[in-house]
Amino acid sequence: MYLYSGGRQSNVTAYIRILISGVMANVFIVAINQLTDVDIDKANGKPLPIPAGKMKFSQARLATGLALCFTTAVSFAQSTTWFVTLSAMCAIGYAYSVPPLRLKRHAVPAALCIVGARAVLGIIGGTHAYCEAFDVTLDPTTNRQMFTFCGILIVFCTTVAIMKDIPDIKGDITDNVNSFAVQWGAYRMSRFCLWILTASYMAVIGLLADDSSTGLLHAIACVYMWGHWHLNIAPGDNSDAALELVKDNYFNTLWPLFYFEFIA
Repeated sequence: MYLYSGGRQSNVTAYIRILISGVMANVFIVAINQLTDVDIDKANGKPLPIPAGKMKFSQARLATGLALCFTTAVSFAQSTTWFVTLSAMCAIGYAYSVPPLRLKRHAVPAALCIVGARAVLGIIGGTHAYCEAFDVTLDPTTNRQMFTFCGILIVFCTTVAIMKDIPDIKGDITDNVNSFAVQWGAYRMSRFCLWILTASYMAVIGLLADDSSTGLLHAIACVYMWGHWHLNIAPGDNSDAALELVKDNYFNTLWPLFYFEFIA
């Protein structure tokens, strides 16, 4: 967006404020989740700073609070649109992780939190904040691309929401968290996610048929996904080996494809 606006020197400060405050909002959202999941992370053997003893709980809590304060101050200084966007994302992240709501305990509300924050607020709010900062007007073509991007990220974030608890499945069972990973098991989760991602790629290729480069990039991504997705999981197989295969699909195939969307 900075280059699209002509790369004017006056836009550098706005670009930096939006970028850094967005990163700090994500730090807050991830950190508040880790603060409330220490026991689960210990049960799952995750090498995270608090359960691994590399950071005290009080230090992590202070860092989380500072990230929120920084996000609030910088986004407020930038624009009302960006302040409202990040405030809403942080509020969703808080409700997702912290009692009494702790929406992550329930599969559907947890998925809606992830989709709403990352795929809807982050994309639409962020695009309009950049446009305001750089005095750029969204034309119909760019608007269509934004909503298409938003649509495919909704699918990706839904897939992330379904698969994200695979590494936490043992701790979730212990903590009575009714995640999709606990409910569905390895086989159903893996096949369902593969097919909805395939359908989303086909939809994007069809919707943007007049944009050959975008269509080609998504076709390449779809072929890559089918070439790297582990399919050798038997129905009803919830063994450690099967869960490891789904975990590999999640970390080494799904996340690279998710970030690839930002350049495709």
